[in-house]
Amino acid sequence: MTGAASQSGSCTGIRPVTREQEEELCNYLRIRTGIVIQEHQRDNLRDTMQRAVVRFGYAQAGDYIQRLHECRPDSEELEFLMASVTVGESYFFRDKIQMEFLRTGWLSQLMARKRGQPGSIRVWSAGCSHGQEIYSMAIMLREALPGAARWNLQLHATDINAEALTAAVAARYSVWSFRATPETVCERYFKRIGEDYQLQEEIRSMVNFSYLNLVEDEFPMIAGGLYSMDLILCRNVFIYFDATTVVAVMKKFARCLAPGGLLVLGGADLVNTDVEGLELQQAGGVFYYRRPEAGTVAVAGEPESVSLDDFTDTDDVPDPASRVEVSQDGATPEKENPIETIARLAAQQCWTGVLMAADRYIAAQGENAGVLLHKAGALANLGRLEAAEQVSLQVMMLEPMEKYAHFLNALVLIERDKLGAAENGMRKSLYIDPRFLEAHYQLGLLQLRQGRHEQGVKSLMNALDIAATGDPEHAIHGAPEMTYKRMTEVLRREIEIYSSRDVERSQ
Repeated sequence: MTGAASQSGSCTGIRPVTREQEEELCNYLRIRTGIVIQEHQRDNLRDTMQRAVVRFGYAQAGDYIQRLHECRPDSEELEFLMASVTVGESYFFRDKIQMEFLRTGWLSQLMARKRGQPGSIRVWSAGCSHGQEIYSMAIMLREALPGAARWNLQLHATDINAEALTAAVAARYSVWSFRATPETVCERYFKRIGEDYQLQEEIRSMVNFSYLNLVEDEFPMIAGGLYSMDLILCRNVFIYFDATTVVAVMKKFARCLAPGGLLVLGGADLVNTDVEGLELQQAGGVFYYRRPEAGTVAVAGEPESVSLDDFTDTDDVPDPASRVEVSQDGATPEKENPIETIARLAAQQCWTGVLMAADRYIAAQGENAGVLLHKAGALANLGRLEAAEQVSLQVMMLEPMEKYAHFLNALVLIERDKLGAAENGMRKSLYIDPRFLEAHYQLGLLQLRQGRHEQGVKSLMNALDIAATGDPEHAIHGAPEMTYKRMTEVLRREIEIYSSRDVERSQ
């Protein structure tokens, strides 16, 4: 993510910004985005408010702030604010010591765990700015992996700054972005266009960019691809967060890491705090956090064990087709039947608990499509993709018209790089329910990944139409904190980002 910007200039002829208005906007930014404005950044903040008043035609800064409280995350007012208080000053192969550790240390250890056999490698750049970091990783992996084309490289990049994401997708950079880049890399992967350099399509197509608010949005979730990561890079982001926000985000990161996965922060980001499920380690001059191998320690939100006394084999079982309402605060009813317990654990993203409870239920009661669907989802979110695929196929055998089974199976196939079969699965789920928003969205992302940009944007537009006209509080499947209202905002941003790439490709 961007760091705090420094800008000069002022707008005359409007009321000065008061100290109270400064404080209100600082509180708004901290609560909404996690960004903490320091004292030396307040001149820029005041200037931003004054320019916003003029740009959007408000009478005073207070009116602009009131609008921010009421507006959607994709509003022009909020985008202007985020672009002004955050910047994307970065460059390729930034922090030579860390990059060398990732190439020789992390990658070597990862390949040893995977026994050097081509498989999936999952990397997430959280706070990706203009994309130099994740593209550096793409180039490094392409250079370092033997037979790189045979590996399923899943590279994800997110940011809260929509303007920066648009630039990242375009992947066009000034010479200043290459001050730490070997000349041979520039010659091999970039094309000179005037005074700038354009990254080759083969590298650009390796990365999936999306809008994400680390504070407001929930993760992990398989639907967004943010799960079971081998590496999360979140460099030079936490220096703008307060301690409470840092811990909350790190707990979510811990749940997103695969066993043995690493979280790498910037040199100034290192936090002296214990986060359940993460171990602070050092290699040479690089500090990083590591999720221990499976079975050594529980990750926040993943209990080491589940009390099976919560339910018995003789409990009454409701109709499997019925939808169970689950308390979002995790409260457990005094008497809870097995399927309700499994649904509650899934809503809390306690995937180990879901597996244990599901296996106990199946051993006692036999196969049940709803229970198996929860089990498949848990396996997928834990990165056990082959097992998740097999269980989702079991569900389809029991309930051929269960759209969520086809959808989950397709998501797993995407992660296993079986894109043709995955698209077929998405279309089957849409045949069952033509207004299945999640399937339209994932089909769009799949088409974009394959370079079919016009079709991909059209599928995203279909998803947007459903979200914008549906119940705003309707929850997205598998992501209870993501509602149609929030999805509408995300879709508008991503359509803007990828539509800009279509314009650039046509020029």
